[in-house]
Amino acid sequence: MWNPGQVDGAIQRGEEWLENNKQTFLSETDTGIQFKDNFADLLILELSKRWDYVDLRIPEYRWNYFAIKPVIVPPDYPNDNDTNAVAFSILRPTEARAKIFIDEILACKDADGIVQVHLDPNRPRKAPEVTANILSLFYLYNRGHEVQESLAYLEKALALDEYEESRYYFLPEPLFFYTWRFLCIASGSKGLETIDMKRLPRGLHTLRRHLIRRVKDRIGAERENGLCPAIRLLICQSLGIENEADVGILLDLQKSDGCFGKAWYVRYGSNGIRISHEAFAVVIGVVALQRLRWQANGVKGGKGLGGYLQQIRQWLPPF
Repeated sequence: MWNPGQVDGAIQRGEEWLENNKQTFLSETDTGIQFKDNFADLLILELSKRWDYVDLRIPEYRWNYFAIKPVIVPPDYPNDNDTNAVAFSILRPTEARAKIFIDEILACKDADGIVQVHLDPNRPRKAPEVTANILSLFYLYNRGHEVQESLAYLEKALALDEYEESRYYFLPEPLFFYTWRFLCIASGSKGLETIDMKRLPRGLHTLRRHLIRRVKDRIGAERENGLCPAIRLLICQSLGIENEADVGILLDLQKSDGCFGKAWYVRYGSNGIRISHEAFAVVIGVVALQRLRWQANGVKGGKGLGGYLQQIRQWLPPF
């Protein structure tokens, strides 16, 4: 049984680290180059419900993965559907604006009907992790029936017993996280708290079963990367799966300043250079531990992101 005092201490240290570093969160490559990206900041906003943690500059038209300027890749690196799908599903622009983007994605499906990473037909790229995020957007706007081939592609990836690396990802936990996020959104969950089985479309039940099986099989694995046990613990907590092993791993990985060390989770598709985002791991770890404590104390979490964004929307530029 995990120690409540140790968990509370870990939460406090993690929150202090986030406060001390807010709005300066950076990604870092395994070659030592640091840069700011929109993708991780958007996911941090969604899970933490803390706009003051991030420094997001909402664009007039489309989002780019890189917040300021691309590094390692050419300076004209295109906007990607992954970052935009995440942004649109979190910030919820108007129906008309979302429709334009969704229609553009549909127009660039490959010969198998699978949604792509980019809108450029000369850059054919796909990955199940990206597919999960794009599916979240389609189901949010009640257009999931138009991307069933992409759903089958994601389901096939989760059905495997062993993870197959994609162009951009090399560990299964990001795939678990994006799939869990997709199922939460598709079931109408507020603030990514759980997968509501009463509202989850029947066509997604098999995907949920695959996710549960795969996450259970990975409990206790990848003990040197704080993002991995944090993701598994978050998913297990939301689905009622016992997971004391990853609580222990996460507590052991936490440093005195509150972070969990390097958090490798994605890579450049062109050269395989890995990217770490420490703040992403800290937010997931803190939220997972907080929910664990709330559950133990019989307390429900706070308002979902929708309520939080409703309060601060008056300060957001038009989107």
